[in-house]
Amino acid sequence: MSGDIGSYPKHTFSRYWREVLKDPHFLALLRKVTHQHAELPRSKSEGIRRKLVLKSAIAYHAALGKLRGLRSWLDFQRFMVYLIDMVLENTTQGLTFGGLDKVTGADPEKGVCFLSSHRSTFLDPALANYVLFKNLGETAHNAAGDNIFRTSWLGHLIRLNKGFMVKREVEDMDEKLLEAHKLSTYIHRLLQKKEWVWIAHRNGRAKDGRDMTDSAVLSMLKMAHGEADWAEFSSAAPLLPISMSWELVPLDDLMAQELNGITQHTGKHRDMMNIMTEIRIAKKRIHLQFGSPVFADKRATLVKNFDREIHLNTRLWEANWVAYLSRLSEVDSVAAATLSSALVDQVDLTKGQWVLARATEQETEVLENLRSGSLKAPDSDEAEYPAVAAKVRRTLIDMYAAPVELALKAMDGNVAEVLARQRELTA
Repeated sequence: MSGDIGSYPKHTFSRYWREVLKDPHFLALLRKVTHQHAELPRSKSEGIRRKLVLKSAIAYHAALGKLRGLRSWLDFQRFMVYLIDMVLENTTQGLTFGGLDKVTGADPEKGVCFLSSHRSTFLDPALANYVLFKNLGETAHNAAGDNIFRTSWLGHLIRLNKGFMVKREVEDMDEKLLEAHKLSTYIHRLLQKKEWVWIAHRNGRAKDGRDMTDSAVLSMLKMAHGEADWAEFSSAAPLLPISMSWELVPLDDLMAQELNGITQHTGKHRDMMNIMTEIRIAKKRIHLQFGSPVFADKRATLVKNFDREIHLNTRLWEANWVAYLSRLSEVDSVAAATLSSALVDQVDLTKGQWVLARATEQETEVLENLRSGSLKAPDSDEAEYPAVAAKVRRTLIDMYAAPVELALKAMDGNVAEVLARQRELTA
């Protein structure tokens, strides 16, 4: 069933896990993760430095020993829970979630297809599976773009974790259609086996913050259903939206730069480097909401219903409101003042001011790095650098403002109804 895109069967765990553990790039990364002797001031004694080197060596071998001790897929899954626990404890201010009753209330004779908003390459599906495993004892098969599989050990790791490949980098249209049908068939067979499947509701991350469902994703899923109409397709297996709400979006600075033609990491291992950065950096609070099953008799209506469910189930942090007010005040100061008044006693805007400071800091940093040559804007000359840096600042603010804009649009601009929905999410 797996073919060239599928996850590894559970019984093959040991074989592929050994491949990961002997990969020199993986071992180098493990050394880096357990590295505890960062550059010390010259005033520090050589004795302290030697102790830290020794401590790092001990930590590396202890970690490697723990990894070598994994003997089964279930061991691996428990290790993944441990890893996410550490990520949450060390880099976030907590994970909350809701809507699990939508999963447990689904027809047990059918699989479930989760269509999720997507901001983090690795952590979106990892956190969804973390919540599912800890609360319901099972995980979903999860889709990953073929770009992630360029790093050999990372590809093994994803397939071991019930991941399967979405081939995006296919240029020939006939081949692209064949790959889409293959993917659709693979997912359909999983659902027929009453499995859970996680897939992003669009192609790639929403770098601009606008979580809009791609109708092509739904069309791909429908391919394996033959002549079924949209009503029959959406009823065949529950289609459940997931809203991922990041108070501080992982790699928001890099995404704002990329949207303006600036790229830091390049090369074969770019995605792996980004994933490692996502895991290590601070992320503030996270909320994950499982939505109600979505049905429709037309594709356009199905897309609209998915968008509404995802947008209204996205938790709006204080920073989102601050960013939205900032952009609104530039075009309509009266409307911004009215909205600010409506938010009094509802949203503590002082807690979200950090997003404006972050955007300004990013503008300053980008300008300095463009001038020093450590960043490059290929289509701009030095005289245009201030304008490029200013665009990055505005893009970052827009990224955080977008969820508020989309939620208001879903509620026809009714602020009170949006705030009421937010209270339901945090109840």
